Amino acid sequence: MRRRISPVRHRRYWTRPGVVVIVLLAVCYYFLPYDSTLRLSVRFNSQRVVNTFAQPPQSLEAWTLAPLGNATSPSNSLPASGRYLPALYDDVGVILKTGYGTQHRVGAQIEALGLRPHTVDGNNMIVIGDWAGEVVYGDKGEQIFVHDVIAPVLESGILGSRANCARAEKYRALAAAVHAGDDVEAMRISKSDGWELDAMKFIPGLELAYQTMPNKNWYLLLDDDTFVIPSSLRLLLAHLDHSVPHYIGNAVGDFRGRFAHGGSAIVLSREAVTLLLGSGSSRVLAVAAAAAASNRQQGITTNSYKSGLAPPLLHQAYVDSITETWGDKLLATTLMRVGVYLDERFARLFNGARPRATRISADRFCMPLVSFHALAKPEQMRSVGAVFRQIDPGQRGGTPSDATSPGFLAPPIAWGDLWALYGRPTVAALHHQPIHRGRDFVGAPGDDSSSSALVASVTENVGSPEACRVLCAGDDGEGDDAMGADGFQRRFAGLYSYNSKCLAWTWNAGEQTCTTSPWFVVGEDESTGVAPPSTEPASSTTETTSTKYSGVNVALLRQLVGRCGQRDGVSWTERGDKYEFRYNPSGTL
Repeated sequence: MRRRISPVRHRRYWTRPGVVVIVLLAVCYYFLPYDSTLRLSVRFNSQRVVNTFAQPPQSLEAWTLAPLGNATSPSNSLPASGRYLPALYDDVGVILKTGYGTQHRVGAQIEALGLRPHTVDGNNMIVIGDWAGEVVYGDKGEQIFVHDVIAPVLESGILGSRANCARAEKYRALAAAVHAGDDVEAMRISKSDGWELDAMKFIPGLELAYQTMPNKNWYLLLDDDTFVIPSSLRLLLAHLDHSVPHYIGNAVGDFRGRFAHGGSAIVLSREAVTLLLGSGSSRVLAVAAAAAASNRQQGITTNSYKSGLAPPLLHQAYVDSITETWGDKLLATTLMRVGVYLDERFARLFNGARPRATRISADRFCMPLVSFHALAKPEQMRSVGAVFRQIDPGQRGGTPSDATSPGFLAPPIAWGDLWALYGRPTVAALHHQPIHRGRDFVGAPGDDSSSSALVASVTENVGSPEACRVLCAGDDGEGDDAMGADGFQRRFAGLYSYNSKCLAWTWNAGEQTCTTSPWFVVGEDESTGVAPPSTEPASSTTETTSTKYSGVNVALLRQLVGRCGQRDGVSWTERGDKYEFRYNPSGTL
């Protein structure tokens, strides 16, 4: 008699091979190298799915809007214990990365960031470069030492025969010019080859920081044209446990090598650095720390030192540094080999542009803003530092907690706050005068790493600035507002088809083109003047090919300002037809 299999057992027979396959695949995945293409592909795509439906510990926008707290009575946006609240910069080691050709930026950067290397921050920062020397900062002409982190790598024997590679020879040519006092030749080499040498600074620079500042909870790696906003940085770190491996920054690159854009600032927790360098660290910079300390005591301006061989992981990183184009990508691929990946949940807090060129989209308007980049001229860096020093003179993002004071967390600066900080028109003024001659609120085209997913649209044969405005915002004159499904107001567009996500528009009179974008920028101050709304083309006798008219989507901006223009410690006030930004680091106004 044929034995009959029950339906339940029948299903078990069918499902058992599937379970075996799944288990085998999981085991194979588990044993894949951390940097294997398959593992990276699976991780990248799964993270995209997770991040689509999940938020960071709490909404990034909620971090800005929640009431501020302190170390003993944290706000709703902080972890229950508030134990992660860091002190800037006692808990954060700062690594300023420069080069011979850009050393003039360092003094302005130190001043803008409010760092005090000769007093409270003597043990909180280092400056690394491709030559050894001093740079001047401050009104008193004080000097800070620059560590050459490339020389010890070449002298150590780590690279073997590769120490005579083309990139190493370029470094030696620079070193020879500096030693000979030939500044013209040194600047020429730095200008042409400095970007190659930059890739060789990341790993030894991080090693030096770890050796000289081993007790920091966080390490902050900055280019010499990068500025960070202390209150926003401190708020971010207050949500994160430094004993967990964190690698945070502005995400760029494809799935095979997602990395934090160096110019937007890179944040690493102590645990991440320990995993990379910890017990297996090379002796390259162990000797460097002692040598540098001895040199400072003796007033010696060099920091050459010897080393032994690095462990395999770092040895490979040093070998890769002589061919890798981007040092920030090399850092990421090296971290991957110890299982530390870029945490993209916080990528939208970091910015790769100057304040006036920062692309502010609706989804970021109320989120904390941590960094700026491309402040290549010292006057640009000092100007940004002055703006933020006026609202937060201490430049520490609040006060740390101690035995006598619980400390407090200063209000973070949001992306949208730039509109008020730089005194741009109020919503009422924009409603009354929507078209501005000589302005460009869309901004110059280019690759802005902080908004790579956003795309501007260009429409040709647009005959007037008014027609361009309607393409962006519709007929937002005096009609009633209509609420869209996504919570933003809509207006009837009449004969025009407009982009409901558009935040800014710019009409080029000479080219008769209209550019619309899902962001706006603060823009520069030198171009002034306004033009009344017009449905007629501009006269060719009064316009040049470079004349532009620009404006913003007033209805959408009104909603965004209403969402976070008034919050704990921050207030947008109207002074005439412009906004004024009021800020109180203690959290009350």
